[in-house]
Amino acid sequence: MPDGRLTFVNQAFCRVFGLERRDVLGQPFLPRVISGDKNVPLSPGDAVRQQRYVQEIETTGGPRWFEWEEHAVSASGTAVPEVQCLGRDITERLHSEAE
Repeated sequence: MPDGRLTFVNQAFCRVFGLERRDVLGQPFLPRVISGDKNVPLSPGDAVRQQRYVQEIETTGGPRWFEWEEHAVSASGTAVPEVQCLGRDITERLHSEAE
């Protein structure tokens, strides 16, 4: 995500957020965060190289809990430094744990 802009999204991301790949690539991802951890986005040049946080996010199916995992990836050769972010829907797991 150079400058916070999406360079790749999978079909699951598009389905959960009701977006089309062609419309979001090159755009920033600014989900509506309802609650959860506050985070400071990683930057490729930061000393911190990875982080994990949990947030409740508004989706097309209503509020869902996501665990986000970010990794700063250094540039090599002609590659552009980037931050890779993986989100996992953990809503069901949290509900099961609460019961």
